[in-house]
Amino acid sequence: MGVSGLRCPCAPNKVVPRDLNAELLETTAKEIGAAGFVALDVSKLEEVSASDKKSAGILGKIDILVASVAAKEGNPNPPSAYSASKAGVIGFPRQP
Repeated sequence: MGVSGLRCPCAPNKVVPRDLNAELLETTAKEIGAAGFVALDVSKLEEVSASDKKSAGILGKIDILVASVAAKEGNPNPPSAYSASKAGVIGFPRQP
C-alpha cells in the first residue's frame, strides 16, 4: 500500500508498508511503529515477488495484503472495476 494514504486501525507492529518512495516509506514506517518496510517498484514482477517474501519474513506470515497502485485522479469517467477497487482500499482501513 502506498504510504501516503496509510491509515491502519490494526496494531502498527503488524504492518509492513510497501512503496516506491523509500524515503517517505522509511519515515512513515517509523512514525506508525511498523514492523518494517519494503521499498519496491510494482512495475517489476521480481521486486513484487521479493517484497512478498521479505514482508512475510518480517511478519512471520501475511494475513491480509492490501494493494493500491497508480492513483488515478482527475478522470471524470474512471473504469467501474477501478472505482470499486479503490473504494474498497480506501474504505478498508476505516472499518472499526
